[in-house]
Amino acid sequence: MIQNVTTQILDPLMVEGITATVDPTDSNMKYIGIDKSNLIKGIKAHPSCNLVIEVQVPKVNNYNDVTWVAYGWTIINLFDYKRDVNAGTWRLPLY
Repeated sequence: MIQNVTTQILDPLMVEGITATVDPTDSNMKYIGIDKSNLIKGIKAHPSCNLVIEVQVPKVNNYNDVTWVAYGWTIINLFDYKRDVNAGTWRLPLY
C-alpha cells in the first residue's frame, strides 16, 4: 500500500509467497529477499509518501485450512526531502 501521511494512495498488492532464509551473519535471524517492481504513476512527490509493507505468515487451523495472518509491517519513504525518488537496497526492520 502507498500512503501519504494518513491518506491511502494505492491499494495493497499481494506478492507470491517467499520462504525466509537463515541469515549467514546471525543464525537467530532470517531474511527475505524481495525483487519486485511495479510502475506507479500519478503520485505527487512528497517526503511523507511511504510504501507500507505488511508481512503475513500461514496459520493452520483445526480443519487443516491455511489462513494468512499479519506478522508485522515496515515502511519505506518513496521520496527524500528534496522530493527525489528514494531508490536503492534496504534492510528493513519488522514491527
